Amino acid sequence: MMMSGGDFMSFKFSEFLKHELSKKTLRANELAKLIDKVPSYVTKLQKEDIIPNYKDLKIIAKAFGVNYEFLLFQIGIIDTNTLTHINAFGSLRAYLAEIMNLTDMTKEKFEVYYDFIQKNMDRLNDELTDELIGETMDFLGNDFIFPNYNNPYTEDAYEGYKDIPKVKFSTVQNSQSNVQSKMLPVYSDFEDNNNKEPVSQFPITLSVLTSKATDIANEFFWYSPTKTVSSDLYLIEKVSLNNGDKILYKSKDGIFTGIYTSAGDSIIISNIYDTSKDTSIDGPPVVITGGEKSTVFIIGKVISVLKAA
Repeated sequence: MMMSGGDFMSFKFSEFLKHELSKKTLRANELAKLIDKVPSYVTKLQKEDIIPNYKDLKIIAKAFGVNYEFLLFQIGIIDTNTLTHINAFGSLRAYLAEIMNLTDMTKEKFEVYYDFIQKNMDRLNDELTDELIGETMDFLGNDFIFPNYNNPYTEDAYEGYKDIPKVKFSTVQNSQSNVQSKMLPVYSDFEDNNNKEPVSQFPITLSVLTSKATDIANEFFWYSPTKTVSSDLYLIEKVSLNNGDKILYKSKDGIFTGIYTSAGDSIIISNIYDTSKDTSIDGPPVVITGGEKSTVFIIGKVISVLKAA
């Protein structure tokens, strides 16, 4: 869990926003258009010390020419160690350097390593992405040790925000009369190709589904690590997967989330999180070859996580 860092109480997002709008001669309605909100929403951000969601905050950081992860650090969402970790792996070049530091290099490994560098000379300074990490791991193979990398540009970057005093997280409030919702089954376990009997039901607001670029005709359900709805709830969509999707999957060791990458006949799962233990798994990604695919059952795509209070 990412905890607050530094002396975040000296930083007020509302003051930062007012200052940057003035400095950039950017009007509130122009910023509102960038984040697809009404101007009154930006006015509220200036008057109250609330933090927009991670997607809007990323757009705001870009509009002001501010480093996004440094802004997360200033707010207190990530700590100094996390910031250093993110900056250390900002490019493919830095990632490759750390691979070489961690791996016991032999002549054969060095030849593979050098071959990869030669084929990717024009990409060494590219921003590190999950897709680029997947390509690197696929090319170098299992003989190399890969550093653990957590992508900060996700909703999980806000995990732990409730522990930050005097900082509120922006939410969208709807009139109950205008809210359409449906009940979805809650599962605590799964079998290949078939869900087990649901342990409960839990509602979902239809606007949440339509706001996440999902197909409302697809199958949706909740997953709970326990047999109650008082734990974290994962909203799952049964859909064809794309590289970079966050997935829920089951193996003999339990049920986990991770970032999905398809590389030829192999599947790579990185950023692994143990849902029952509520903790990230350190170590290299899971690489599943054709003959091993029966050992892992991919349940579906994680749309969002409803954190327990």
